[in-house]
Amino acid sequence: MKVVLINSPIFDRLETDMAGNEYLPPFGLGYLATKILENNWDVIILDVIQLGLNITQVIQRLYEIQPDVIGINIFSVNIPIVKIILESYLLKARLIVGGQCTKFIYDKIVKWNINNDLVVIIGEGDLIICDVIEDKVSEPPIYECDTRKVYQVDISSKYFSEDINNLTLNRGLLNENYVVNYYGLNERAIITSRGCIYNCAFCGAAKKLNQNSKIRLKNKINIIAEISDLLQENPTIQCIRILDDLFLRSSQSILGAIEIFNHFNVSWRAMAHIKTFQNTSEELFIQMKNSGCKELFIGIESGSDKIRHMINKSGTVDEIKNTTRKILKSGIDIKGYFIFGFPLESKSDMEMSLNVATSIYECSQNSDGNFRTSVFQFRPYHGTALFNEFVEPELELEYQENQILSTLVDRGHFNIQTKNYSQCDDKVLYEFICKTSKLGGHYD
Repeated sequence: MKVVLINSPIFDRLETDMAGNEYLPPFGLGYLATKILENNWDVIILDVIQLGLNITQVIQRLYEIQPDVIGINIFSVNIPIVKIILESYLLKARLIVGGQCTKFIYDKIVKWNINNDLVVIIGEGDLIICDVIEDKVSEPPIYECDTRKVYQVDISSKYFSEDINNLTLNRGLLNENYVVNYYGLNERAIITSRGCIYNCAFCGAAKKLNQNSKIRLKNKINIIAEISDLLQENPTIQCIRILDDLFLRSSQSILGAIEIFNHFNVSWRAMAHIKTFQNTSEELFIQMKNSGCKELFIGIESGSDKIRHMINKSGTVDEIKNTTRKILKSGIDIKGYFIFGFPLESKSDMEMSLNVATSIYECSQNSDGNFRTSVFQFRPYHGTALFNEFVEPELELEYQENQILSTLVDRGHFNIQTKNYSQCDDKVLYEFICKTSKLGGHYD
């Protein structure tokens, strides 16, 4: 049995610089590949993002490999690309599609012009993937017609992983090299949780959208063991990046993070929500700094309380300013994420966002910590609250690169848009994105 798992491309073009300091391994495919390998089948992860392949090259690789099974992830922004890849492969193979958006678009996927068997997996595929490959899933599909099947893995399924501490990841299957991050440090990334406790209206991982799943956390022992294994395998690693939002989710988890990284002589960077640090003392921030915390990634999104309420983003503008001030004072850097172009967003709302970003940046100039931004134009994702409210149900969205914005901010691969949903014209929108982008350092 020969299996190829594809980390699908966002654009149909060569991307020679995609494996730079912005690259993140496809951990989801890595867990699937690990299970497949444990079943003694040949498995390859064709990481199109890492390799920078276009559609033609992906299809060519598939014809060269001639796998028995092709699995591919899919996102709201690259549905047509995945469709072309699967429809273009005419040799016999079992095709498997998975991803966050499948629960909202599987009815369209099963209608694609594909002669092969096609299976869509909604939810986590770790424990069901091998049974799907062998066509011996012991639970009924939620949809079946001819050669199409759709399976849903939720908390009621025997294939749902109750304890993610029991899942193993063979990182050798990811073909990963360490990333040289923004600071010039050799870095590896890890994930310590699944699920989300927040309800951001623009995010497909929002808690309300995933009530048939649940939050699961890795314990400290396993996290320490995972980091130890990484450092033992490659002693040149200097920094660990935690990708999930829940590693730093509460005061108790902050203490846990400090305890974990006090075991190691490495720097670390992590995602965090502004509310996590609402009651955190300056002393605790200093302890974080001393444990190696180099930078926190914080989704600020908007400086307008009106917009923050609309997108279900907890935390007020005053709380953002007060908390970021304490973080920067302790010597921990902040990378703030901002989104412009939300539905109903006015020029005044955009000015508030720029003012918040500018205020944090100015604070950093008198602090030991530095501040930089990562700024995006809003784009709706299938199934999210904003998608359901502002996108016409039958409208086929065309996600494409915003060439103008890519030129203005000198960054192409994240400037994906469908249209401008705000109350401002494009020129005003791009002006605010550009101004906010230029605060602080560069992207990664």
